[in-house]
Amino acid sequence: MAGNPAYVTQSMNGAFEGRHAHPPPSHVLSGLDAALAGAKLDGFPHTIHQLVQHLVFWQDMGLDWIQRTEPPPDIDNSADWSWDAAPADDAAWRETLDRFFGGLDLAKRTMAKEDLATTIPGWDHVSRLDVLQTIASHNSFHLGQVVSMRRLLGAWPPKEE
Repeated sequence: MAGNPAYVTQSMNGAFEGRHAHPPPSHVLSGLDAALAGAKLDGFPHTIHQLVQHLVFWQDMGLDWIQRTEPPPDIDNSADWSWDAAPADDAAWRETLDRFFGGLDLAKRTMAKEDLATTIPGWDHVSRLDVLQTIASHNSFHLGQVVSMRRLLGAWPPKEE
């Protein structure tokens, strides 16, 4: 396991899967179609679709940082909120969800093969574990927003599938 204690992997898997602190991401995002994902709510600056696109963007970015052998490039933080409010259709929404869940799977596989104590090249103060923890907590924060939005939309809890 490349030097990762079992409890770290177990704890991080729990963070990505939603154990203990919140429902699993698969539950939070289940039963949403393109119309609900793109619904605008007063008081919320983004739609569910935009939140999930934002999660995909940063999840992909963090996983790229973990795999790098040279320092990551500078990031334009304003670029990650430029998505359309709604997906084009249900197929496009499913593609977004597939990217999000594919990133979660990659994060879990990464824990098994990377030495999480090593730092990101050029960032001597940031370990691979730090990046994975940031992804997990960032996902948790925004998935909590999705739950609140679904409540206001009358779509929480999801119907049993």
